[in-house]
Amino acid sequence: LGPALDLEPDLVAMIGGGNDLFAEEFDIALVKAVIDDMVVALTDSGATVVTYEGLDFPRAYPDPAFEEFNRRLLDLYAATREIAWERRTLHVDLYTEPWSRERYCFSADLQHPTMRAQALCASATIRVLGEHRRKDGR
Repeated sequence: LGPALDLEPDLVAMIGGGNDLFAEEFDIALVKAVIDDMVVALTDSGATVVTYEGLDFPRAYPDPAFEEFNRRLLDLYAATREIAWERRTLHVDLYTEPWSRERYCFSADLQHPTMRAQALCASATIRVLGEHRRKDGR
């Protein structure tokens, strides 16, 4: 966060909490508080913050082996959505995009998006930024 603030950004795309899903003990309240603190610090600095709900892993991989991970992921998305609403970030909801549950969106490690999914994410981000600019009359 410090190095990001040092750059004095006017726009920040923020995806956070994913690595916490793999911790032995997962506390969504703590993760949410950390993300919220970061969003507040960035917005207080004057930056416009873009938050994200990521890909729909639960529907792409509805395997019982992923049940706990999927529960944690949905908790993270709900927390991020709440922060976006409370802090008035620009929010990109990839989770509800029909393409986000397609397996071609997930790389072999099942943790990162493929290049195609990244392009679709970029397109969704540009759409949200464009809507924001239109509302501002720019």
